[in-house]
Amino acid sequence: MRPKPTPLLQAISYSAIKHKDTESKGDSSVPYIAHVFRVVAILSERFGVHDEEVLTAAALHDLIEKGNNVDFDKINEKFGEKIAGWASYLSVDKRLPEEKADQLYGKNLLNGPYQVQLIKLADLYDNLLEAVEMKKNERQKKLAKWGIILKYLKKTPHDAVKAHLKVVLKAFQQLQTIK
Repeated sequence: MRPKPTPLLQAISYSAIKHKDTESKGDSSVPYIAHVFRVVAILSERFGVHDEEVLTAAALHDLIEKGNNVDFDKINEKFGEKIAGWASYLSVDKRLPEEKADQLYGKNLLNGPYQVQLIKLADLYDNLLEAVEMKKNERQKKLAKWGIILKYLKKTPHDAVKAHLKVVLKAFQQLQTIK
């Protein structure tokens, strides 16, 4: 019997294949998939999250939103309904005007499972780390967008999220002071 990779390892491979043509964030010499790997690492190493389902969903967190010909059904088929549902929670509805989409996304995150909120915090934390290198105007636009999401996440009733929220809010506040 051959060994079978864990769902997390399968998700990492699947995400790497599907993101191969995704435009890189910030430094164009770094493949986009690096962001996805960093989100998984932040959850595990910085936030101490070791639940394989959470890490698996984190590896898939941008697939639906980035338009990589991946939808809920494809993730459900490969990884199950729970993981597909979490990936859906982490996707902004691009059909709506940006501000409305961001508001709806924030509300959905707040009402979603705490695991989704943890993944989003790790995603935001990585985005904040990358934003240090952005031009001031671009960084200010991103901070405004991320501020909307953080406004909702501040209302979380989940203690598991609140501790990590403090770390992300501190990074957010520090980034706001960069000229």
